[in-house]
Amino acid sequence: MKKSVCFSLVLFLSAVLPGFYSFRPDDRFQANDSFDFNSELTGKELALRYCVMCHAFTEPSLLDKKTWISSVLPNMGMRLGIKQKGSDPLKDMDSVDREIVKRLNIYPENPLILKEDWEKITEYFRNEAPSALPKQKTDVPVDKSLMPFTPQFISIGENNFPMVTMLGYNYYTDELFISDFDILYSLKNTSEITGQWKLNSPATHIEFQKNQAPLVLTVGHFGPSDQNLGILSNLYPSNDNKNVFISNLKRPVYFVTGDLNGDKNRDVVVCNFGNYQGSLSWFDGCDPEKEHVLSYLPGARNAVIKDMDKDGRPDVAALMAQAFERVSVFRNEGNNVFTEEIAVEFPPVYGVSYFELADINNDGYDDILVSNGDNWDLSAIEKPYHGFRIYINDGKNKFTESFFFPMYGCSKAMTGDFDNDGDLDIVAISFYAQLKNPGQSFVYLRNNGNMNFTASYLPEAKDGKWLTMELADFNKDGLLDVMLGSFIYNVNELSKAITASGHTSFSQVLLLTQKSK
Repeated sequence: MKKSVCFSLVLFLSAVLPGFYSFRPDDRFQANDSFDFNSELTGKELALRYCVMCHAFTEPSLLDKKTWISSVLPNMGMRLGIKQKGSDPLKDMDSVDREIVKRLNIYPENPLILKEDWEKITEYFRNEAPSALPKQKTDVPVDKSLMPFTPQFISIGENNFPMVTMLGYNYYTDELFISDFDILYSLKNTSEITGQWKLNSPATHIEFQKNQAPLVLTVGHFGPSDQNLGILSNLYPSNDNKNVFISNLKRPVYFVTGDLNGDKNRDVVVCNFGNYQGSLSWFDGCDPEKEHVLSYLPGARNAVIKDMDKDGRPDVAALMAQAFERVSVFRNEGNNVFTEEIAVEFPPVYGVSYFELADINNDGYDDILVSNGDNWDLSAIEKPYHGFRIYINDGKNKFTESFFFPMYGCSKAMTGDFDNDGDLDIVAISFYAQLKNPGQSFVYLRNNGNMNFTASYLPEAKDGKWLTMELADFNKDGLLDVMLGSFIYNVNELSKAITASGHTSFSQVLLLTQKSK
C-alpha cells in the first residue's frame, strides 16, 4: 500500500529549516512533491530522495564503510526518527540548546521513513562505500628552498594554552589585534602591547576604518550552538557618535560593511553561522531594527560585498558551510531585493571553511578560492578531497574548477603577491590535520603563471595549531607578511600538539616575515 508523506516532510523541513522554500535557490524538493512509503525504490533511489532534504547528495565513495556505518548513517537515521539504541544526540548539549533542538524537532520522536526503506538505504551505503579512502596525491612540485618567510613566535602574557580565535591588522594604526579567546590585545611591530580588552565572548572578526572605532564581532558560544548571544559593536566609543550595537546574533563568525542600497550610509552583512539554525543577514544603516535576511540557512561563514555583475549595484557573495555547502552570489536587484545564484556547491563532507574572490589568472574577472577541511563533525578521517580549489570565472560569473591542492584539514587559504611579480600567490593553513605531517600545516604556493604553482612547506608550522591567518606588511618593509594564530581547544588537543611538536608550551602567533632579498 502506498501512502504520500509529503505533508510530514513539509512539517519536518519547516521545523529544521525555517524559510526553506522561500530562500532555497534550487528546486530539489518542492511542496507538491510526494514520497512513497514502502515503494519499489532501490536503496540508491531512496537515498537520493531522503538525503537531499538536509544537504546535497553525498556519494558513498566519499567516506569509508566504517565511518558510514558507525557514525554518519546512525545520525542521519535519528534525524529521520529512527532510534539508535544507547544513543542520545542531545546528551552533550547544555539545557538551553537542548530545548532549542527539541523545539526544532531535529530528532523526531516518530519515524519519517519506514524501517524497511531505511534498511535499504543503509544497505546501499554499506555495499557501495570503499573499505578505505585513497591517500592524497598531487602533481604540484615541492621546493623546500622556495619558502620566502622567516618564522618568529609571538607570546602574550603567561598563557601557554593559546586559543586565538581572531587576528586582524589595522593598517591605519599599524597594530595587530589578537583575540586569545575572550581577551583582545593590540600589538605594535615593536612588540609593545598598546591595548587590552576583556570581551563578553571570543572575537571572530574585526573591521577598521579611518578615524573610527573598530567594529568587533563576538560569537557568544564558541562551540556548536543556536543561542543568540553574539554581539557586533564598537570596540570603544566612537568620536563621531556613529556607535553600532547589534545583539541577539546567532553564533556570528564574520561581518562586512558597505553601502548596499545607495543611501550613503554604512550597512553591515552578518554571517550567523549558528548550528541547526542561522542566517545570512544585512542590517540597513547598521540598525538592529532594519534586518534583511538573505538566507535562513545555517552555516554562513564569510562574505564579500562587490558588484559582481557590473550593474552598478553592490552584490553579496557568501560561503555557506553547513549542510548545503556552497558559494552563492546574492544579486542586488535594487529596492532591498536580492536574488541568490549558486556559484559552486559541495557535498557536506567537504567541510568548506573559507573563500576569497580574487583575479588569480589576471583576466580582469574575480575567481573563487575555496578552502575545505573542517573535520570536527561525524567523519573525522583523512579525506583526499580536503584542500583548496580555484574556480575560474568565465566573465559571466560562471565558475569552473581549474586547480586543486590537496591539504588534509585545510582551514583557510588566502591570496597575495608575496614575491612582488604582479600575480597572486597562495598561502594556506591546516587546523584539522592528523599528526603524520604537522610541518605541512602551512604551505606557500608561488604562482608560475598559467595556473601552474610550486609549493613549499614550513617546518616550524608544527609548533602550533593554526585556526586563523592574517596578511599584512607587519614590519613595514614593503613586502607582504603572514600571521598565524594558534588555537588549542582542550586537553586532548594539547596532548596531540605536544606529541606533534615536542613542546609543552605554545605561542599565540607565528609571524612570518619575508626574507631579505
